[in-house]
Amino acid sequence: MMRRTVYAVRLDTVRYERKLSLIATVDSIESSHGIINSMIDIAEETGYPYEILISTRAPDDENYYYDEIRVISRNTRKRSDGLARAIKLATGNYTFVFDPSISYSLTYADLIYGYINIGTSEILLSNIMGFQTEVVKNVGNWRPLICGEDIDLMARALDSYGVIAYPLGSLTTLDIGQMIYDKSRSMIERIIAMRDLTTAANLKYNDISEMASSMDMDFATYEILMTGKLLSYISRLRPYEKNTNNYIFVMNRIIESYISQDYRRIDTITEMPRIEISSSTRKYLSSVSDLWTMQDSDNKYPRESV
Repeated sequence: MMRRTVYAVRLDTVRYERKLSLIATVDSIESSHGIINSMIDIAEETGYPYEILISTRAPDDENYYYDEIRVISRNTRKRSDGLARAIKLATGNYTFVFDPSISYSLTYADLIYGYINIGTSEILLSNIMGFQTEVVKNVGNWRPLICGEDIDLMARALDSYGVIAYPLGSLTTLDIGQMIYDKSRSMIERIIAMRDLTTAANLKYNDISEMASSMDMDFATYEILMTGKLLSYISRLRPYEKNTNNYIFVMNRIIESYISQDYRRIDTITEMPRIEISSSTRKYLSSVSDLWTMQDSDNKYPRESV
């Protein structure tokens, strides 16, 4: 049963010309009450008018209605399709994308509130992704990729607008090692996923070789990645081209923001930022960028050690 918690609204600071759109992609409403409840609580705590857009794979869920929640059926397994459709339908001028696998506290209400008060067009990168809605529309929205869709979007957005990094844990949707070694898919699905990942990250053959070497990649995984690269040449989607591959570009912009302590501009949250990435991703990044040289043994990057 969906619950609704009422919080004292910050009446002195509510600005009704601003509206929030909170988005999550899920399999079904029935299995996602936890993330939806968290989104409601966080939105209520900010004091801003809001809407919640839930992209679901179950078409019958579109008949579901609850206060400010709008359900969007995507009829596809692609998370990117659900996000793109939600952005097109969003009526808020600020949008925040939530990960249904994460348990969110009300700390994120303070993070959202502080980010909005800055009034910047930079992307907020945390365990949520935040941005002015028009920014993502201006750079072309999410493209229909099965894997690496956030890398693809961030490459375009960060190139034009920049980023404020305030990570509070694992960067799941940007952890390329986890994407490469994800064995929850069938063999065919993994190859298609690697096709889209090489497109999203604009990986060249030398990038793949460097990645394989630094990650100590097994031959089977290397073959899947290379097969995906070959298939990318006949994909209708072309990479967003930069001098370096998009993954290095995005991750270097994130760590640069982190080292520069851009997060201090958001003064409504006291929790210290931290970055957690998988060991395979850390090995790759530290092999190609001095900014990502390992600072400690648990793959975390606390402010004091970066």
